[in-house]
Amino acid sequence: MTVAERTAADTRHDPVLIAEVLYHIGVDIGDHLRCRAVKRRAVLATRQ
Repeated sequence: MTVAERTAADTRHDPVLIAEVLYHIGVDIGDHLRCRAVKRRAVLATRQ
C-alpha cells in the first residue's frame, strides 16, 4: 500500500481530515483568484 492509498483510506473515515484538505484546496484557489484579480487591476491601471 502506498502512502497515498493509505492517506485516502484514512481520510475516507475521517471527516475532519477531509474538511482540512478541502479547506486548504479552497484557500489555494482563493489565493490564486485574488492574485489574478490584482494583476488584472494593475494591468488596467497601467493602460489608462
